[in-house]
Amino acid sequence: MGVFIILVVSIAFLWDYIAGKLEKNRVKTKVGKIITVLITMILQLLFVLTITAIYHLTFIDTLFVTCFLILTITWLFSYFGNYSQNSRSITDKYQGGNDYKVKVFKLRLNPVLIGIYLFSIVGILFGFLYYAPYFI
Repeated sequence: MGVFIILVVSIAFLWDYIAGKLEKNRVKTKVGKIITVLITMILQLLFVLTITAIYHLTFIDTLFVTCFLILTITWLFSYFGNYSQNSRSITDKYQGGNDYKVKVFKLRLNPVLIGIYLFSIVGILFGFLYYAPYFI
């Protein structure tokens, strides 16, 4: 199970790295953005199917856990990147006298992150709907 979590965490960091690179290179056309979102979602689905096949798990459970972990990790990675930049700048301000204003965290969406979040939200929703009869 530990290998599964390490694999999912690694994929989440890889997705965030790719999203950062695409943000710099910006996909210009609307069709290009839609294709990037679809490719991201297809790759995530293939990842979930691969994990399901390798570890002989049920698809819905793997989908829920994987989507939840990837969603959480990509968001936290973006959040703590902003946090660490603010921390460094505030330290520089008080130790070196540089003027700096704290930047409020705003999630910058690009096609890869939209694909990740869309797939993750749908996957988590499917998990809740699948297990809803057990709670009602």
